[in-house]
Amino acid sequence: MIEREVPGIAEALRESSRAHTPTGCSRVQSRDCGTTLIVNLPGSPAAVAEAGEAIAAALPHALALIASLPSDHRGTQYLRR
Repeated sequence: MIEREVPGIAEALRESSRAHTPTGCSRVQSRDCGTTLIVNLPGSPAAVAEAGEAIAAALPHALALIASLPSDHRGTQYLRR
């Protein structure tokens, strides 16, 4: 069961997609289910690569927050319990 939306990831995907295709990623979503991050990616291999580049830096932070790991919220360090 999907627990909550993760809007920042979807927004980054849409912004990146628009740089390549004006109509791209119009229905992209990102949600979490417990400690799992679910990201709907575009359909073409090239668009998936572009999307991956757009969200790669944010993924460790997003996963740390979903797993309830303490974070300094600067996207650089995660403190393990």
